[in-house]
Amino acid sequence: MHINYNYIKLLALIAVITGLYAFSNQRSADRSVKGIAIEFVENQHLFITEGAVNKLLIQKFGSLENMPKEKLALNTIEKAIEANKMVKSAQVFLTVSGELASKIIQRTPIGRIEGDSKFYLDEDGKQMPLSNSYSARVPIIDRSHNR
Repeated sequence: MHINYNYIKLLALIAVITGLYAFSNQRSADRSVKGIAIEFVENQHLFITEGAVNKLLIQKFGSLENMPKEKLALNTIEKAIEANKMVKSAQVFLTVSGELASKIIQRTPIGRIEGDSKFYLDEDGKQMPLSNSYSARVPIIDRSHNR
């Protein structure tokens, strides 16, 4: 009886590849978020602080640390950060080391509207609320009706 070693090699190769895939899949599923890193891009003044972003995330999603990475909806977290009126855009991603990182670009005010309601006017011409963390040095536009 003649044994064809090519078939045995093929079966062994398939078994090894399947085992490696199952092992890596299991290890990937066991990985969780190690920490949260928030970075404000373009070295801007902080109209919204890192603590405020952390508080927003905890209120909306609970504690994200030690959460399995498979349960994270990065797009939903990104939308929650962008819902803040001080944020222009945000990018949320997982780093190789297991940190949940976000890069945030804040809106830039170009004028402060004074009158019955007080707010900033941003570079896109949209209303932006006043910040508790920082006051921008921008021209004041008076809209009061008592001229």
